[in-house]
Amino acid sequence: MTGELFRGFLKHKIYGTVVAVERDETGIVLAAMEVHEAIACRHRLAGYPLSPDVNVCAEINAHPRDFESFEPVCVDAAHLLADIGVAEKAAQAAEVDWQRAHAHAKALKETFEEQTAALRQIVRASTSPTTLPLFSDGAAPSA
Repeated sequence: MTGELFRGFLKHKIYGTVVAVERDETGIVLAAMEVHEAIACRHRLAGYPLSPDVNVCAEINAHPRDFESFEPVCVDAAHLLADIGVAEKAAQAAEVDWQRAHAHAKALKETFEEQTAALRQIVRASTSPTTLPLFSDGAAPSA
């Protein structure tokens, strides 16, 4: 056990109640807070003042199948622009990684083709009809 706590949102499957929760690594809800769906935002999740409300935590822990993980839609333009910036940086980093891998693959392909050509040359030389140097004088081996 590392003692790490995880925050996230749960939504009641029937009533639609959205709850911001803090769970331990085993999934037990330690703190919770009901949040209106219109203002629920994963960007603000760290700032929500969750409390160990006995009623809410006990309800979720007693009936975990009644709740499902929920990712609210963020409508804050600043948050969306920040997400776009992060995604753009990730895409650029992936493109750089791809270009490096592509250049490495091209170099490996050239090496492969050179090695294959060398192998073919050796095979051709070994199967040519020329006589071996040992018997080049025409004398048969003595027994």
